[in-house]
Amino acid sequence: MLVVTIEMYPVGDFGKRRIIGSALIMNDGTGTPESGNYKAKIWKDGFPVGTPVIKDFPRHELDAWDLLAEVIKKRKKK
Repeated sequence: MLVVTIEMYPVGDFGKRRIIGSALIMNDGTGTPESGNYKAKIWKDGFPVGTPVIKDFPRHELDAWDLLAEVIKKRKKK
């Protein structure tokens, strides 16, 4: 499972840190060694904003950043 967290530090003050978004990206176990299938959950300010599904992701050609980009592209905006 990949966990991505977006944090805000107002004026660079670490004491005022606030999480403004997060995503969980989970392998659903149905892929092959070459291509993976993933389910994701995305939150904005603590509220769910999408549950994208990524099919046939080419694991050896692309990396975790590319997977995150696919998740972001497929999320449903509210």
